[in-house]
Amino acid sequence: MAIRKPHAALLASPGMGHLIPVLELGNRLAIHHGFDVTVFAVQTDAPPTKSQLHTNPNLFNIIVLPPVDIPGLVDAGATIFTQIIAMMRQSISNLRSAITAMKSRPTVLIVDLFGTESLVIADEFEMLKYVYVPSNAWFVVMTLYVPTLDKEVAEGEYVCEKKPLRIPGCKPVRFEDLLDPLQGRKNQMYDDYVRIGVEMLTADGVLVNTWEDLEHTTIGALRDHKILRHAVNVTVHPIGPMIRLAGPSDSRSKVLDWLDMQPTRSVLYVSFGSGGTLSVQQITELAAGLELSQKRFIWVVRPPMEHGGFNYLSASKEGCDGTLDYLPKGFLARTHKVGLVVPVWAPQTEILAHPSIGGFLSHCGWNSTIESIVNGVPLIAWPLYAEQNMNATMLVEEAGVAIRSKLLPSKEVVMREEIEKMVRRIMVKDGNEIRARVEKLKNSAEKALSKGGSSYNSLSKVAMESAEAPDEIKTLFEQHSENGVMTVDHLHRFLIEVQKEDKATKEDAQAILDKLNELKHLNIFYCKGPNLEAFFNPNQKQCTAPPFTPSLASSSPKPPAQPRHCRLHSPSSSLRSAHKVEVGLSLSVTSPSSPPQSLEEISNCSADGFNGGGFSGWSDGDLAIPIHGSRSMLPRCRSMTRANQMSKGDVLSVAKIAGISRAKQTSNLIPLCHNVGLTHVRVDLTLNPNDFSVEIEGEAASTRKTGVEMEAMTTVTVASLTVYDMCKFGSKDIHITDVRLCFPS
Repeated sequence: MAIRKPHAALLASPGMGHLIPVLELGNRLAIHHGFDVTVFAVQTDAPPTKSQLHTNPNLFNIIVLPPVDIPGLVDAGATIFTQIIAMMRQSISNLRSAITAMKSRPTVLIVDLFGTESLVIADEFEMLKYVYVPSNAWFVVMTLYVPTLDKEVAEGEYVCEKKPLRIPGCKPVRFEDLLDPLQGRKNQMYDDYVRIGVEMLTADGVLVNTWEDLEHTTIGALRDHKILRHAVNVTVHPIGPMIRLAGPSDSRSKVLDWLDMQPTRSVLYVSFGSGGTLSVQQITELAAGLELSQKRFIWVVRPPMEHGGFNYLSASKEGCDGTLDYLPKGFLARTHKVGLVVPVWAPQTEILAHPSIGGFLSHCGWNSTIESIVNGVPLIAWPLYAEQNMNATMLVEEAGVAIRSKLLPSKEVVMREEIEKMVRRIMVKDGNEIRARVEKLKNSAEKALSKGGSSYNSLSKVAMESAEAPDEIKTLFEQHSENGVMTVDHLHRFLIEVQKEDKATKEDAQAILDKLNELKHLNIFYCKGPNLEAFFNPNQKQCTAPPFTPSLASSSPKPPAQPRHCRLHSPSSSLRSAHKVEVGLSLSVTSPSSPPQSLEEISNCSADGFNGGGFSGWSDGDLAIPIHGSRSMLPRCRSMTRANQMSKGDVLSVAKIAGISRAKQTSNLIPLCHNVGLTHVRVDLTLNPNDFSVEIEGEAASTRKTGVEMEAMTTVTVASLTVYDMCKFGSKDIHITDVRLCFPS
């Protein structure tokens, strides 16, 4: 009775920077985690995409979706961000048709950041759904937290302010490091970015191309910070680094032959990715800086654009005549003994793995960044577009594996003198110190990917959740339940009679029920025999299943121990929805042990209380009143709420809007309650998987010297009533409990 092999459908958005990480994820799923893999790629006119598809090993199926007519969808001057969004939206019907035609239906759908609108297809085919973000965790948590900021801040404030974007438990994001959609918050790009964050929160998990040691602070906040966990209610799996590995080639590049003749760690590699371009003036200054440094270099150059930037969708190594007339006159002749200039494209993976490479001047695209780290090569950060400014800041200020100019290359021209200094610094002055930090991260990356490492275990968990238990196990599990409910007694008999665990106790059954409610699948029953021992002790040699690794979002406090049972819907139900815990008690919400005595204390509370990073708009004289509320729901209501299947709309979003809007009308609702001008209103609603409750936390703030308790309590109470109203058709047995004041003004 082995588990059926998991089958993953991976959807890649256009562009080499998006396609390559998806292909590498497919490789890893197929080779190391036993997946059948089908990759869906949206066809474009960029030859590298076609080339990459044709040269990929035969590890999985690749289906190229029909091309999309971009000019017919967007204006001629539309940004690349808008173009890709439009292409992916238009491809949804093609993806649906392709999956319908498959003989072996996938058990899980994995989309990238631009494909989140396709997640509805996973619901249609009863698949698990994940979002794969081939970037760092800092960028991911910002994307997931932006919908909260967008909703909780008073109209006009968040849109107009240019202050650092504060994320609870994480390093603030400077305004100049934000993506373009977040710097102009009154356009369609911003709306699309917020929508992506909202859709990511509906997924069963988010896969991110990073690892614990590279971003321990951010990953730790996702795991441990209460306020952040409430806002980011989705499991984030660090599974990186996912990169192409250097391997044998049919034709060895002349670049590698040239590198073979250079001393160890003596060459600076200069490249701006598959689409990054520079202006004519910046190319001139970069050439002069390289020449002044007198250091060896390989420079992959592209024809200039008027103001620099990127040419992402049409980036290719074809379509260029190879002439280098745009370089400064005499540059090639003067540097031919120490430099090699390569038009448009070079084998980057093999170059970075070559022992002659001592540094990398990079645009800080995440694929290039981790390729450099995994090969132990320090970086000169030269960010151009997308999240590359964030990447550069993280590499310089957090990881300490890069240096950068004080200027932003995407907005200003970096002059030759500064370029010379940076090259000398990375290749001579500070190179060894930075290289030591890179080498440490290189070793930790290898450990994370090895069997038993953190990233390996994260992906193993996804594999286990994506597999299907045998029909025989599902049928027997159903037969041993009573009216579709698996109790401790029933599971105890199941363990003895089916799993042949003669020594199984009711305590064992209770523990397994707890784990089933957490895992939401039956895959722990993958065989008869010593399974119970292997389940409780994953290190046993006979256990072939991957050890259980707690997810980043699964460490929330558990309610007091209660008798639990597992409700089954039907034998044909998908594993994702077949097993739900139903506990008749609402969640007991606790506040910090002692109320803060001042605003400063509130702002500086630890993660066990309220962290200042979770609030916005503080000013001298503010009064802030956090309120807690809790309401319990039956499993059917919670399942439909999480899947956004309530007929009246998105329950949590509507409740949040209702709470915020009615807080401002408290004086109209309650007699003799005077009107207070509020400067800040916040409502957070969190679905709790352990007891099917919705925890609601609200806050009101004002600069006036008056209490705002009633406004905060109105916020939570109205939000609770809204949830009840939207869920009552599913069950009338819903209780609103424990509304109370946490911090009085």
